[in-house]
Amino acid sequence: MSPVFLNSDIAPGIAAGFCGIFWIFYIMVWLTAVALGIALFILKILMIIDCARKRFDNPNEQVVWILVIMLVPFGSVIYYFAVKYKDPESPGLGPRPMRVVG
Repeated sequence: MSPVFLNSDIAPGIAAGFCGIFWIFYIMVWLTAVALGIALFILKILMIIDCARKRFDNPNEQVVWILVIMLVPFGSVIYYFAVKYKDPESPGLGPRPMRVVG
């Protein structure tokens, strides 16, 4: 007597079930990767805008941070935690704060 999974009547159904489970897993992983990529792209754009609007003491520092954000794969995350997170008054998308000269 052969095992149930080797029975010729049931084997195609079991194989189809495993293919369906694999396909669902594949689609879920793919959709998660796409969502993460879109989120990181949006974060990259927001951090470039924030860096361009922020007033640095040294203007070369601003250029370096924009290059880091654009060229390093997770540069926007690095910028967020190194600069923006430490400065809650960073302009972001809001209006720039007025600088008092005097």
